[in-house]
Amino acid sequence: VGMNGAGKTTLVRLICGFYDPTEGRVLLNGEDIRKYNRRDYYKLFSAVFQDFDVIAATIAQNIAQDMDGNIDMDAVRSCADKAGLCEKIESLPEKYDTKLVRDVYDNAVALSGGETQRLMLARALYKNAPMLILDEPSRRRLSTRLPKRICIINTTLWRRDVHPFTFLTVSLQRASVTGLSFSTAAS
Repeated sequence: VGMNGAGKTTLVRLICGFYDPTEGRVLLNGEDIRKYNRRDYYKLFSAVFQDFDVIAATIAQNIAQDMDGNIDMDAVRSCADKAGLCEKIESLPEKYDTKLVRDVYDNAVALSGGETQRLMLARALYKNAPMLILDEPSRRRLSTRLPKRICIINTTLWRRDVHPFTFLTVSLQRASVTGLSFSTAAS
């Protein structure tokens, strides 16, 4: 939690390896992250930043970030549900095959700002990385369901026995993050 311009997003981008520090080092398990293969290091993080891009493709392809047809549709539906987007998607005539980005497709659907951030959360969940990062979730109306959704996300990742996971949220408002509690043991 911190004020505008305090460097919250910059710190997150440094941790994710998107920026190299001008001074000091970012360490993972005591090792400078610059020693890691970048591609492997990036796999450790699923992030929803304030600025994001919707792919000119279907909703399913956006969630899976896959244009080659290797999409696990059960996982796509599950992640959309956890992100609070399932009801919206199910209301669309083409559901998960609905195209996004009207600049490219005449028949594309334009999601609202909050719906788009929920799409990005579903994308981050689909990636299933050990660290989930939400950068200013309240700025795009994601926070209205944040505590409930994050608890569901936490329980689901533990129950899948994939790995323990770390949750990091960046916020201007303490109210956006107070009341969140997580267990360090599997539920």
